[in-house]
Amino acid sequence: MTSEVKKGGLPTWAKVLIGFVVFAIIAGIIAVGGIIYLVQDTVKKAQDPAMIAKTAKSIADFTEPLPSGYKFALALDMFGVKTVTVEHEPDKQTIIFMTAPQKEDTDPQQLVNKLFEAGIKTPGQPEGASGRFEQEKLRGTETVGGEAMPYIVGAMTDKSGSRLEGMVGAIVSKAKGKTIIVYGIQPGEGGYNLETTKALLRTIKGF
Repeated sequence: MTSEVKKGGLPTWAKVLIGFVVFAIIAGIIAVGGIIYLVQDTVKKAQDPAMIAKTAKSIADFTEPLPSGYKFALALDMFGVKTVTVEHEPDKQTIIFMTAPQKEDTDPQQLVNKLFEAGIKTPGQPEGASGRFEQEKLRGTETVGGEAMPYIVGAMTDKSGSRLEGMVGAIVSKAKGKTIIVYGIQPGEGGYNLETTKALLRTIKGF
């Protein structure tokens, strides 16, 4: 499926990065100066190829190199949460893999439902404004590295009023003691190209 991409409809990957950092990691930090320094330092380190390779390997067994059209954009390893971002340039899709604290009773489908309700936060938005999914379009389960990954695809509108579609998925590997959250974001009116995400997920050998 080919997506029509609206230029400017999606914030840059750096803004997406900062959004996830704010949402998942530093929401509790209130010192403005500390936040500015932390974000600047984090973005700088996140682009280091060695850091990206190390963090990606700690999250999942990605194929090397990634398939044609995909590239690692950045990585984070902070406060026990590891994040790696993959870009697919042909349709401007961004796929983010993030570890989460492991709980023995974690149910991946329930986790996905909660993530979908929470939405995908981007910088500069008041809590609960845009960034929340407005419509569920598709849900299913994909096998990733031998583990089941339930997912939901939905539509949303960003702060500027541009249309986005996104995906949330969750993998709970009890054998490895890992919970992996997968986010996908794609701008434009053409919809979310789920096959782009699945093509990458199929290359993951394990966790």
